[in-house]
Amino acid sequence: MIRSTYKHKLQIYHTYKKSLIKLYTEAFYNNESNALLSHNIESYFDRIMRQGVGVFCFENGKLSGALMATPPDFDHHLPAQISREIVPARSLYIAEVFVSETCRNKGYGKQLMNELFILTKEDYDTYIIRVLSTNEAAIKLYKKCEFIPKTTIIERKTDHNQNKIALEKLYLVKKTH
Repeated sequence: MIRSTYKHKLQIYHTYKKSLIKLYTEAFYNNESNALLSHNIESYFDRIMRQGVGVFCFENGKLSGALMATPPDFDHHLPAQISREIVPARSLYIAEVFVSETCRNKGYGKQLMNELFILTKEDYDTYIIRVLSTNEAAIKLYKKCEFIPKTTIIERKTDHNQNKIALEKLYLVKKTH
């Protein structure tokens, strides 16, 4: 089952916020959950949802995946090349897509994407996503959803052990009109 927060239906987000944070932590942090990490994720999700849209999928009544999108100015790394190609008011930046490990390879990622496109087709015609360039499964999914690779950036971060890391990220864009 798919549910969304489009057109400010934030009660869905608030109902499942704790489950969403847990699912995100498990998907990206190998279960190393702590209060600070959860607080930072909650704050990040709140910023996305204040101005964006969430699409959530459920398996057997349990949250199993999510897609969260927001206006492109949310992404402070957005390359100038892409900024020049889009109309911001008609564009969405897909900030997060994640599916629980037990529900992967069941088509939920594609369902989340397709639901976003259906829900937002009247208001948006350009979708932008950024992904770790080594995440072949995600890139394959995005290409199946008609995203076109555009450019890469190097994102510099500090990991949970305070080590400086450089991550190559690929930007992909889908235009529907």
